[in-house]
Amino acid sequence: MATNSLQTKSESKTDRRVRRTKALLVDALFSLLEVKNYKDITVKELCDAADINRGTFYLHYKDIYDMVEQIEQDILSQFEELISKHAPANPHANPNPLIYDIFQFTADNRVLYTSLLGQNGDISFLLKIKKLFRERLMELYAPSLPEKGLARFDYFYNFIAAGCIGLVENWLLSDHPESPEEMAALANDIITIGIRSLT
Repeated sequence: MATNSLQTKSESKTDRRVRRTKALLVDALFSLLEVKNYKDITVKELCDAADINRGTFYLHYKDIYDMVEQIEQDILSQFEELISKHAPANPHANPNPLIYDIFQFTADNRVLYTSLLGQNGDISFLLKIKKLFRERLMELYAPSLPEKGLARFDYFYNFIAAGCIGLVENWLLSDHPESPEEMAALANDIITIGIRSLT
């Protein structure tokens, strides 16, 4: 029994060290992204900025691309959880609670978003987010859409996605003076009008 207790404490301590190391590396990455493209960042300069040796870096990541991929995958997984949590039984239900959680999540991870979606970040990350939301929205709305609405879905989705991305970018770049609640209400109005056009 005592052995299991010691193992649990040891694993917990290891987990904290891993989280701390990864947090230092991520902070260093975001700092470097302010001045150069992630494709031009070397493992050496990242480790120097994080004050971590390269051997420790390679315990967690294969290279910078793998690190960025893991960060993005973690965000996408959290987005999937948000969508699943709010998936309504009725596809015509008010989408505002989901939209609010997305804006709140964005606000809580503002540095992450401005770094990965900025001019030195990964442009494909935005495409991954759009693809994820499209797939989940199709699962939700397609069964209840009339044939004409289904044919228009891609037009609707691309228009709404571009608009919402524009809202988020403008909000982040303007130090988001509006609250997540206010931004969610604005996005909700736009999306609700679009859904009506499909149904």
